[in-house]
Amino acid sequence: MTSIQPITPDQQQQVLDRCAELIAFAANQLETSFQPIEVRFDLTGRAAGMYCVRYKERWFRFNAHLFAKYFDENLQHTVAHEVAHYLVEQHFGRKRVAPHGKEWQAMMHLLGEEPQTTHQFDLEGVPVKRQQTHVYRCACRDHKLSTTRHNRVQGKKKMVYHCRACRQPLAYVE
Repeated sequence: MTSIQPITPDQQQQVLDRCAELIAFAANQLETSFQPIEVRFDLTGRAAGMYCVRYKERWFRFNAHLFAKYFDENLQHTVAHEVAHYLVEQHFGRKRVAPHGKEWQAMMHLLGEEPQTTHQFDLEGVPVKRQQTHVYRCACRDHKLSTTRHNRVQGKKKMVYHCRACRQPLAYVE
């Protein structure tokens, strides 16, 4: 299996330009203005793009490997998808707005795109994160818990998970 190389600097510039074009177009259509937003190409795994908000900071993250494999589709659809999230948050606020709800769908239509929420890309050759799992046991079988859940069980609050079949608490298998 050959590994896909990330997008080139020229392709990164095309993504930056597409983000700016879509934001400017929406600002014109909505008769408002939107702040410029940072674009990063550091996303890995199965997701093609992500709109991030932390406190007052906002940015887009794009998967440079997945973009390289399906550049035209991602440039067209994924960029619009993430820009629509940004525009909805800026135009409608964050409260009472579903991530892919009617406001986001309307924004996608405004941008000239169909409101699709997931991609169906073949990930062969694209570096994909694999989360470590931890084995827990109940009365009837073994369970694999994510690192996040494992840390909740082992942490200060000592969270307890139960098997859905036998309803017994899960115990860590060291």
